[in-house]
Amino acid sequence: MAAQAQALGQYARYDSFLPPHLSELAILVTARYWSSGFEWVHHVPIALDAGVPPEAVTAIGKAQQFVFADRQMQIIFDASVELHMEKNIRDQTYQAALDTFGLQACVDLVGICGYYTLISMTINTFDVPDGDGPALPKLNLRPHQYFAN
Repeated sequence: MAAQAQALGQYARYDSFLPPHLSELAILVTARYWSSGFEWVHHVPIALDAGVPPEAVTAIGKAQQFVFADRQMQIIFDASVELHMEKNIRDQTYQAALDTFGLQACVDLVGICGYYTLISMTINTFDVPDGDGPALPKLNLRPHQYFAN
């Protein structure tokens, strides 16, 4: 299965219509939602290098809302959070994403969140060690409380 998923992973990580800072932002939201320490450890440095603000990484790690100065990052954050929390993207957020990025990038965003959900579920189920790097904070919240206003 992993070998088959690798092609999607290649596309999601390197070839999507979203630039790296936006795809990495979606990956961090997914890692936090699924409490995937492995993905968090491996993607925080990449996200920071790509331009995701450190304050945003800290807030996401704590499953908190964050207000970005960059409108594109805010749209990706909101859409990613909504997709995980509500199992859909609100019409207003989707329209903002569509107007800003186009249809293919919207499809890619959903695919990135979906791919990293699959990876996170697999990692969590089979207890893959996190590795070395910034640890994902442990929370005293239930997942449905994540990113609450």
